[in-house]
Amino acid sequence: MIAEDVVELRELEATILRDAGYHLLLANSHVQAAEVAALYEGTIDAMVLNGDLRAKGSQEALEEICRQREDIKLLFVVGEDGENLLLDREGVEFLVKPFKVEDLLSKVRGLLHEDAVDPCDHIVG
Repeated sequence: MIAEDVVELRELEATILRDAGYHLLLANSHVQAAEVAALYEGTIDAMVLNGDLRAKGSQEALEEICRQREDIKLLFVVGEDGENLLLDREGVEFLVKPFKVEDLLSKVRGLLHEDAVDPCDHIVG
């Protein structure tokens, strides 16, 4: 799943990941991502999320996603300024904008094919 409020970035990420063979769900916010995750009956292996959690309801939505999908892998896309405090949290995977196509693909592959630290342990609360 991709959760990104900037339409152009969401479409770019979706094109890159679809071209690499990934099946995607799209959301325009963390709140919508939590709603989609609650309604979708299939597996959601990973989420690529806008790393800015300052928007209203973002932190709560992320906590809800972690409660609903305990095994989910999270990748936060953040601006060069860090946009938030996620960069300081151990176990949180992030990709800094602007990024190269191969960087996004490498991060997503890494999330899906390794035993990463449970990101929800470091996000929730």
